[in-house]
Amino acid sequence: MILTILIEKESKQRKFITRLVKENFPQLSLVDTAHSIHSGLKIIDELSPDLILIGNPSGDECGFSVLRAIKNNAHKTIYFAVSEEDAIQALRFNVLDFIIKPVTKEKLMEVVNKLNARIINELNHRLSDLHGRLPGGRKKRLLLNTSDRLHMIPFHDIIRCEANRNYSNFHLTNGKKIMVCSPLKDYDELLERHGFFRIHKSHIVNLDFIETYYRLDGGHVILSEGTCLPVADRKKASLLRLLKSI
Repeated sequence: MILTILIEKESKQRKFITRLVKENFPQLSLVDTAHSIHSGLKIIDELSPDLILIGNPSGDECGFSVLRAIKNNAHKTIYFAVSEEDAIQALRFNVLDFIIKPVTKEKLMEVVNKLNARIINELNHRLSDLHGRLPGGRKKRLLLNTSDRLHMIPFHDIIRCEANRNYSNFHLTNGKKIMVCSPLKDYDELLERHGFFRIHKSHIVNLDFIETYYRLDGGHVILSEGTCLPVADRKKASLLRLLKSI
């Protein structure tokens, strides 16, 4: 659970966002709300929340006084901006993200998905570093976070990963596909430590599942389950070296 607080002076807006979070975002534990800068800072000091939602506290036209006061925690803040110019100002405080009002379920969903992806990505790298220092050396599983659950997938069960705009599709040996709200580049470095290779801007493959590499006709690989994938020109030499070393 992500310990969350909300700072917003308008009672109607405060109740709306509270209901929105509690009904649609079970991963956010909204533990308290505040209507003013003073009460908001007090809650932050007492609870040390993981996430701070800032709208328009009383005594502050834009919410920037709170951002100035919590500059060491601004990176935990989602700021509700009244305009694009307002949002740009907030970014100068190094906020986590922003939503231009009106706040909607869809806008908040997009931001929370990015937050979840960032948390999982950081956790994956921490676990990888930890297991790298342990006997045996290799992390056995990858954490994949979807909207309703956390998947712990053994690396050897992942055949390939495919880019899907700002999402990534993980194709598994059991035929299932898991889509996560995170771009492929977030997994690139981590997967390469565990026997994967990015053959194309849209594809990362598990080298153990490559059956054939065709160097002609532009270059492509055939995987053990029959998928044919292109190999980018700049990746051909590196892929060939890796395959020869296996």
